[in-house]
Amino acid sequence: GTRATLTFTLPAPGTFNVVYTDGTTNFSANGISNGATVSVSPTANTTYTIVSVTDVATTCSVTAPNPNITGNAIVTVNPLPTASISGTTTICSGNSVTLTFTLPAPGTFNVVYTDGTTNFNANGINNGATVSVSPTANTTYTIVSVTDVATTCSVTAPSPSITGSAVVTVNPLPTASISGTATICTGGTTALTFTLPSPGTFDVVYTDGTTNFNANGISNGATVNVSPTATITYTIVSVTNTTTTCAVSAPSPNITGSAVITVSPLPVANISGTASICAGAP
Repeated sequence: GTRATLTFTLPAPGTFNVVYTDGTTNFSANGISNGATVSVSPTANTTYTIVSVTDVATTCSVTAPNPNITGNAIVTVNPLPTASISGTTTICSGNSVTLTFTLPAPGTFNVVYTDGTTNFNANGINNGATVSVSPTANTTYTIVSVTDVATTCSVTAPSPSITGSAVVTVNPLPTASISGTATICTGGTTALTFTLPSPGTFDVVYTDGTTNFNANGISNGATVNVSPTATITYTIVSVTNTTTTCAVSAPSPNITGSAVITVSPLPVANISGTASICAGAP
């Protein structure tokens, strides 16, 4: 895609008509003088040589092969690099994902990629190289440019040499809160209430401080009944979104609340005074 300059060395002063070739096609450079140049853009490795030279003033001419015609220009055409990015996946907020670059092999390349807002550099990488990213929202990663370190040949998007994308979907972490602080009598029952994102279904593990309990497949506002035998505090251990599998474990700002159940003892009463009396006795 780039161009090379060919330079002609001719007698000075003087004006000449030169025919040169790429080995397949002849080209004319007419009315030129010493140091004249032409620009060429071959698509493959090409050797340029002179076919003939004619002095415009004298019409004297020389045709190759001849010791008066020398030199050649070898233009090596390096291929443009290609690059592709992949790694489409779904993650939970706070997690990382791996992006993979597909590049020509062998070779070393400098790649610029973007999240649509900021550009990032992956320098000196080879085919199959990876980078780890941790977006906080749904993000599409694409390649901006790729440069072959050895040849310095470079391609910038948009280009058919640059393909692929990595669409990273970020699911939010669930939240959960427990409530239901109450006072009950020994043997009584009370309800604990879970506040969860809506809509959604969740598996919640909660505890009385000693034993963990499962409340699976529940949604916002779900309740469970408890009958503690002594004053106890219930808290949440973990919450998992059953659809996304994103999970949070305590301690976490996503897990809040507690339910303090105070158990009051049942009253006791005893009556005494057994005796024998005479009828009509005061």
